[in-house]
Amino acid sequence: MIRPIVAALLLTTPALAQPRGRCTDHREAIAALTGKTEDEARAALATLPGVRNIRLLGPNDAATMDIREDRVTGILCDGRVVRVDCG
Repeated sequence: MIRPIVAALLLTTPALAQPRGRCTDHREAIAALTGKTEDEARAALATLPGVRNIRLLGPNDAATMDIREDRVTGILCDGRVVRVDCG
C-alpha cells in the first residue's frame, strides 16, 4: 500500500519528475569558456541545466578527485579560464 503512494509522489513532484541534466550534455558550451574571465564563466555556467556545482580553481589548488555529473571544474590562470571540464 505504501509503494503506490511513493510512486505517485515521485511522478507528481516536479523536482523529482524532471530528468536530471548532466555536465556532459553541454560539452561544447563548456569548452567555449576557455579564455573567459571567472565572472563570465560563472554567469554562463549558471544558465546550463544540470550544472549544479561550479568549481573554478587556481593552477595549484587542491581538489577532490571524485567525479560528479553535475559539476564543472575549471582552472584559472591570471583571472582567465585556461582549462574546463566536467567532473
